[in-house]
Amino acid sequence: MHQSHSQIDDQSIAGRAWDEAERVRSHERRSLHYWYKPQRTTTHVEAFGIMLGANGMPGIARGGVLEQANISIPIHSIQPLNDHSSDPLSRFYMELVGAKRLLLAEGYPSDGVLGPADIDVTSLMENRAPCGSQDSPSTLCQWAVNMVRGLEGMGMPEKLATILMTARLLRVLSTFENYQDLPDCMKPTPLQTFVPHPAWINFVPWPHIRDVLITTPEALAAGEHAALFQRTTSVNWPWSAAEAIYINPATNQIGLASAFERYVGDVNNWSLAPAVVAIFPAIADKAWIK
Repeated sequence: MHQSHSQIDDQSIAGRAWDEAERVRSHERRSLHYWYKPQRTTTHVEAFGIMLGANGMPGIARGGVLEQANISIPIHSIQPLNDHSSDPLSRFYMELVGAKRLLLAEGYPSDGVLGPADIDVTSLMENRAPCGSQDSPSTLCQWAVNMVRGLEGMGMPEKLATILMTARLLRVLSTFENYQDLPDCMKPTPLQTFVPHPAWINFVPWPHIRDVLITTPEALAAGEHAALFQRTTSVNWPWSAAEAIYINPATNQIGLASAFERYVGDVNNWSLAPAVVAIFPAIADKAWIK
């Protein structure tokens, strides 16, 4: 393993005036039309339902009123409602999620089903095949690495950011703690959980744009829009791709620098090219267009 990759940490970032640079960029972005504000964290969703009797029929309380029961649903268990889209990314995603859900429902330990929480991009950075097969990745992170490996027109910082967001999103299948680890912008919107849509929309980091795409199915009917978003998205990482990673000196495993994870976790650092607005005019004020 050559040490050509820079081993960045918080101290070296600070040495390069990280805090000051972030302050300046934040001020510049706030002057733009779009600025995303994280939402208040919710742990449960309150719902109500009709109580059924032993015969499977709705229960009737005194006075002839249907019996109702309040239900508290853990927020992490409310998953996006995806349709059976024919595009490869959506199809592979739904196959993976279905298989992992089945294993979790059968009682298999989540650590074994989902894999480690740490992001491992060793195979991507060393340009070699990961362990396991393309069709049967052993971990969620490996699936995310496989997904971005063949994407064309996407820079390395964008690939690393997509791996992070994808792996975190997939881990929400298991616990509320994993839901908390997911960047706020990636948490499913109410529309995502109630309106069927292609699964690739789940990976778009701007929640308001996801809602626009879901509510304009006619615009999605023509064109390879998943590829369009991949090609035109930038994380605007101000340093080199080598400084987005960290090499574990004990194992030579390549992970993501904590500074990079914090940076891409803020969707206000991400931007879209104007070419997307030409196709979806309604998103013009819902992302940083650059």
